Amino acid sequence: MSPSLSSGRRFRRSLLGLAVIAGSMVVTKAAYASGTDGTPNLGVASSNCGNGLSLSPQQASAFGIVGEPMTVPAPTISGYTSAPTFSSGGVSPLPAGLSMDASTGRVTGTPTATGFTNFVAEAQGNNENCSYQILFYIQADRTCMYAQISPAEEYGSGTVGNPLTVQAPQPDSAFFTNGPVTFTVLSGILPAGLSLNSSTGSVTGTPTQPANGSVVVFTVSDGANECEWKITFSIMNSYTPPPMPPSCTTGAPSSNASGVTFDSNFGTSGVWTPVESGKSIMIFDSIVGNDGKGYVLATVETPMSFGTAVSRLYRLNTDGSSDSTWGTNGFVNVPGNNMLQWIVQGSNGSFSLGGSTYSGQSSVPVLVRLTSTGALDTSWGNSGTVSFPAPPSGSSQNLASLATGPSGSLYALIETGDCSQGPCVYTFSLYKVSSAGAIDTNFGTNGALTATGRNMRADSTGAIYVWDSDWNTGTSTMTKFDASGSVAGSFGSNGALAPGAEISDAEFIGTHMYLLMSVRVSSGDMNGPPSYRVIIARYDRTTGALDANFANAGLSTVFAPGGNRPTGFVAQSDGSFVVLGNSFAMSGPAGWLQVVDSAGTPSANLPSTGTTFTSGSCAADNLRGGAFTMGGSFFAFGGKYQMGNNAPMGFKFTISGVSAPVTTAPATTAPATTAPATTAPATTAPATTAPATTAPATTAPATTAPATTAPVAAP
Repeated sequence: MSPSLSSGRRFRRSLLGLAVIAGSMVVTKAAYASGTDGTPNLGVASSNCGNGLSLSPQQASAFGIVGEPMTVPAPTISGYTSAPTFSSGGVSPLPAGLSMDASTGRVTGTPTATGFTNFVAEAQGNNENCSYQILFYIQADRTCMYAQISPAEEYGSGTVGNPLTVQAPQPDSAFFTNGPVTFTVLSGILPAGLSLNSSTGSVTGTPTQPANGSVVVFTVSDGANECEWKITFSIMNSYTPPPMPPSCTTGAPSSNASGVTFDSNFGTSGVWTPVESGKSIMIFDSIVGNDGKGYVLATVETPMSFGTAVSRLYRLNTDGSSDSTWGTNGFVNVPGNNMLQWIVQGSNGSFSLGGSTYSGQSSVPVLVRLTSTGALDTSWGNSGTVSFPAPPSGSSQNLASLATGPSGSLYALIETGDCSQGPCVYTFSLYKVSSAGAIDTNFGTNGALTATGRNMRADSTGAIYVWDSDWNTGTSTMTKFDASGSVAGSFGSNGALAPGAEISDAEFIGTHMYLLMSVRVSSGDMNGPPSYRVIIARYDRTTGALDANFANAGLSTVFAPGGNRPTGFVAQSDGSFVVLGNSFAMSGPAGWLQVVDSAGTPSANLPSTGTTFTSGSCAADNLRGGAFTMGGSFFAFGGKYQMGNNAPMGFKFTISGVSAPVTTAPATTAPATTAPATTAPATTAPATTAPATTAPATTAPATTAPATTAPVAAP
């Protein structure tokens, strides 16, 4: 028998009692019945006595509640010529608050503390003794430890007007020993239109009214044993989504911005649209390389066929034309069945790509290194790749973010999700990978430390900034680590910064840190999404102090309150920024772009709601592939997501009155032109377990110390 106390199951007050166990087999179960003296029948079990003596049961289990009186009767004994005396066998004391009557063997009292106690008692007489055990389980409430009901609780989700069935739990006959069980409502009210089958426990019907978050608790009983089971209902008003739009056709580019001029010689009719027969292509990242050329990372897969993704790296000349000297017709296929989403370049021209690699129906995080010529660098890591220590059993992993560190190293932030116990719980481990492709065991604990978010950037000193944004509260917490993995205590409050907004991205220019953030102005409802004000804030990257000399007291408003949500921004060599994001409306999402100068002023030559792009009849609903400047022009990459047939797009353009400075990618920092980290699309499968293990990671103390809250101006 395990001494652990399980949760989620409850005894009714009248049924707190005693269960008798022989070995690991339940012989009988009894309970304190209403109207009795609280003395259950202990049943029979094997004896552990001297010559001529017998005792039953040899082992019993007793359940109690802190603060409530309880009684455990003595076992049945025989063979004694005179009344025996009862005492402790000396293994462990009785639970606090309980005592044993030496003449009767009864244990009585009121428990004062929770816990499990294996109490050994002795009945002595005739110069012989019988020993027996009582396993005490003392709880703070009426949690039922042996009500084996699966699942312990259930969720009923549905919509008004549509039939709903919530299946009953499966009671364990080892607990419910008194015959068939019945289900009755103990507390709460079933949503209108639903009814309970008292024999099976199923709840069925057609909801007639919303009931979001209502909880109904049921009693499951066989007349002698019972416990409580609950259903949490989420009944929403019915909603008919708009019909799927027909597949669009790419063509000549257009924009809502009159100041945007497209290059009609770029790609086909002014739009770079990589296509391959029978394949779906999605652009994930783009940078300007050390050679001044553009590199675009995309995945190619067979539509609706899981695990067929192959990553591809394209190279563009400075004028935007495809570089036919690179790989096959301007691209190289990355070896392996993978979906890579991040690209960074080292000082030697090599490319480090990060994402997931597939095996069957699962994926694991992986890094891949290509040489400056696009070949797999087999001298790096394990023949050109790096994998990471395995998560706990039942968990999954993905690469959340990638950045470059000092001396050719890389920082990889790994997300581990455990969904085995209900709602998923996510943890994050930050690894440092050496220039040779090995996990740096001098970083953190055995090469890793526990981080507090899924987003990461690094500055030119090798310092790392990790943050997480809480959509529910509209706030964020950022923690800064130095290059060795120690928390930078001089930053914010004990290494943590908590601006009153959601952080989307971070960039570093000189001694400054720029944060792209969303300030929630209003919550969304059935009539529309939440409203946000998009801002850029400038901080001292050493102290985390807001720099009041930037824009308006340290804050630049990129967009007035509305439906725009930023995804990332790209710092240019002149201190300006290209800001990217999405807007959401009932008509569907749209990707947008805005340019903000070094003083924090948005371009007056672009729409105040953001610049959107269209190719033929295909409106770009995302610019997740990032943006950069090259050869005096702006480049932006994204596309339109279509089920089974994406329409990837790249645009080359100039903006009236706005310069496009030449962008270079530093080798020692997260490249300024690296696209914002994006979430893997819905087709990404849960990650499998890698074969290695690692010691517990060093935990950042950001959650224990109050973080400095940077002021955010009212909208």
